[in-house]
Amino acid sequence: MPRRAIATALVTATAAAVGLLWLTEWPLGVPGEWTWERIRHAETDRADSLLGICQAVLVAAAAVLVTWLSSRLFVDSRRPAWLS
Repeated sequence: MPRRAIATALVTATAAAVGLLWLTEWPLGVPGEWTWERIRHAETDRADSLLGICQAVLVAAAAVLVTWLSSRLFVDSRRPAWLS
């Protein structure tokens, strides 16, 4: 499977999971045994939620960028002379 297809599948699965957990009212946990209460936001606090989402997107983008750059360096690197 090509790398682009794997990356697309991972991004799609992550977006689906985030959307499912954030945009639904499904209980978090095992109903009747243990559950986590969802954090409720008033309409006036929507800006705080948007700021948090923006921060999460920026951190995720930075992590992806660092991973991508380091993988390129790893692939392009040569074996050190002292290991030859």
